[in-house]
Amino acid sequence: MKKVFLVIHELGIINDVLKDRIRSLGRSYVFWNNHWLVETDLTAEEIYHRIACDIFERQAFFIVEITNKSREGYWGIMNRTLWKWLKNE
Repeated sequence: MKKVFLVIHELGIINDVLKDRIRSLGRSYVFWNNHWLVETDLTAEEIYHRIACDIFERQAFFIVEITNKSREGYWGIMNRTLWKWLKNE
């Protein structure tokens, strides 16, 4: 079963390799350049190992599963594309 994770990485490691690794995990949405929502079957630990291996192993990552069973579990002001992305989860 697919779950949605928030993946945050250090701003200093924005590059195409990292972006490609995160996108390869599943459907994704990026905001503020270093915050990603990713829909995947993987666990948080598996996500970490897939994106942080080799050149990123000493960089900071925060990965947490987001649950929103009631559709009332998020609120705020963001780009409308984020709300559309969340509705498709």
